[in-house]
Amino acid sequence: MIEISGLNKRFSRGRSESSSVQAVRDVSFSIKKGECLGVIGESGSGKTTLGKLLLRLTEPDSGSILFEGIDISALNRREMRKIRQRMQMVFQDPTASLNPCMTIGSALSEALKQRGVQDIESERLRLLEKVGLGSEFLRRYPYELSGGQTQRIVLARALAVRPVFIVADEPTSALDVSVQAQILHLMKDLQKEYGLTYLFISHDLEVIRYMSDRVAVMSEGRIIELRQTEEVFSDPQHPFTQRLISENEISERALRKFSGGTRDIPE
Repeated sequence: MIEISGLNKRFSRGRSESSSVQAVRDVSFSIKKGECLGVIGESGSGKTTLGKLLLRLTEPDSGSILFEGIDISALNRREMRKIRQRMQMVFQDPTASLNPCMTIGSALSEALKQRGVQDIESERLRLLEKVGLGSEFLRRYPYELSGGQTQRIVLARALAVRPVFIVADEPTSALDVSVQAQILHLMKDLQKEYGLTYLFISHDLEVIRYMSDRVAVMSEGRIIELRQTEEVFSDPQHPFTQRLISENEISERALRKFSGGTRDIPE
């Protein structure tokens, strides 16, 4: 579904070249349809920038981005708009992703209108049901929701335009452990039901191990290791990956907190 080659992005902090930061350095990889590729790394490693580049929310300096065989890095704004609905992003702070002046119902309606849906009322209810929420949430505002409920609404809004690829940037890092487990379960369920493909970004190795089919390890803007998830965690090859895993000590007990969590969330 996704194939990127030689991707680079530099950000300027001043007028001189020496004050700029190379956020992504010559990155190349592919993502298969229906898989979840996890991206881990320390803060500042380039994870979020990489996710935004894939959706062209940030423009690359060089390199190509193929989405379903189309080089989207070469598309103009009007051409990109036609593809945008098939690619969505779920951000770390769900509340900041919603307009505080709009009810949840209005936010969902806006997304459904973009898709050209005629029966908006029934489709809004169907989306809420898919993320485990009831019709009463249509009348609520973002400030009236818990963190877990807000993230569920953000997922519902993303699904409203029927994407096939979602970049999830630290989608559960602001949630407590029990709610985190619920959202991760939900994302796995939605991936299976809709055939979604994920790029899942996190600094939490336990989350990445639970969610991902393959793992890409980033350091200083580069992907230094990319293999099947259990291969990375059981036999890390790069010294940085070895240090990252040893410092975090992922335990079976920690993994069970996700596999044993409930999918339901209280209102």
